[in-house]
Amino acid sequence: MAKQLICERLRLVLPAWNGAEGMPNPIEVRDDNGGKLRSQPVDFPARESRLRRAVAEMALQGYRPDVVAEDDEGELLIEIRVSHAVGDLKARNVRSEGRRMVEIDLSRVTPVQAEDPELFERLVLEYPGNRTWIACPRATDAWRASRDELQARLALRNRQLAVDARRWLEAVEWERQERHGRDPVERQRMRAGHAADLEYLMREATDEAISTRYARMLERDGAKAEALLSRAPSSLQATLRSSSSAAWGYGSHYLLWQSAMYFQFVDGKPAGHPIRRAELGRWLRATFGVDPILWRLFMAQWRGREEARKAGRKAYSLSLWYFTPEENRAIPNFFQCLTDYVDRLMAAGAIEFDPEQGGDLIVAGVSELEQSSARPPWERRAAAGHDPLLHTGTDPYIDRWITHSRLGVGIIRERVTKGSPSYRVWFNGARWRTVWLGDPGSGEWKLMEQESERGRAPSDGP
Repeated sequence: MAKQLICERLRLVLPAWNGAEGMPNPIEVRDDNGGKLRSQPVDFPARESRLRRAVAEMALQGYRPDVVAEDDEGELLIEIRVSHAVGDLKARNVRSEGRRMVEIDLSRVTPVQAEDPELFERLVLEYPGNRTWIACPRATDAWRASRDELQARLALRNRQLAVDARRWLEAVEWERQERHGRDPVERQRMRAGHAADLEYLMREATDEAISTRYARMLERDGAKAEALLSRAPSSLQATLRSSSSAAWGYGSHYLLWQSAMYFQFVDGKPAGHPIRRAELGRWLRATFGVDPILWRLFMAQWRGREEARKAGRKAYSLSLWYFTPEENRAIPNFFQCLTDYVDRLMAAGAIEFDPEQGGDLIVAGVSELEQSSARPPWERRAAAGHDPLLHTGTDPYIDRWITHSRLGVGIIRERVTKGSPSYRVWFNGARWRTVWLGDPGSGEWKLMEQESERGRAPSDGP
């Protein structure tokens, strides 16, 4: 009956090709440092095909398909599964001959469904969920091309990682030799400008001081962090709840800024959405701040390396020759902290390398992340007509962030007056703005006038 329908109607919905056994779509691999790379997925959607002809039970060499048809791409073999699937031998023969074959699975059609002519016709001819490709040369050729491109990218990345590792070892040895050859008087002169900062560093870099700092930040930021973490996918909980040791130099607990960064740049974004690490770093520092003394020391290391490179010297580590090894190790590497976070997001499948020339990172095509029902923090509003500040004494909008196409990221700092929908917001680039948040039940806001207090940093961190 199904074969007769195909031969009479001369139309058929062909399934999407989403990979096959041994052919995952997309392919995922890891480089020598554990970073994840992903191939370009083969895009082969389901479509309706108009058949030029269709013949049931036509004998071919060694097998007899249920239907041999022809469409705009040529020959199409169709198998109807009622009790047994297409055997491995037949499938191998079809693939080796470069033919196309589709299997329509009717094994779960009930007698009642089979007796309904209209429903049965839809199940045979139209329903894309009950059919798969046994062989689809065009899709598998595209998959192999994508695989080869991924392997080339992986080989290139691993070669670069090997070069970087070799350069790093050479630079460390060179810097060790340079440190021992420097003039002690010059060392003391260079250290003098950093004496107070280095004293602060060694006092704050002890295990006890770092633990105390983390505890203080967690007490302040813990509730906000948990509110965000509760909305993150379960597959990312370990990623968002761990951090590297350098995180103590930032102005907020890593539980807060890591989860906030995920919702700002990844959650709700379509697969392939571009992300740049430099943008992540600027947003993080503008939104949550850094310890200014630790940042100043880190920037001294950074500038020292850049100056060494400009002078033609090998310099890959951030060790300044006039700081002691203990001091160099104690200075938190703010950039590496963010890099570690990015690496964990990649390992978890949330983001991946951008395969485009000059690209950095992109949002990965992970269904659990794309389908997350979590919304950005600025969309979590109270019920319409309800002013939470008047009822609870706590304004839930304070320390939330909003974005503007020209001004960038802004942090809501204070309400203009109690009960007013107007708030003062600190935007990137040291700019105060007043915004109107409208009805708390709506997600809209609009920019009002610029305030005159340009250049003054917020009084407290988020």
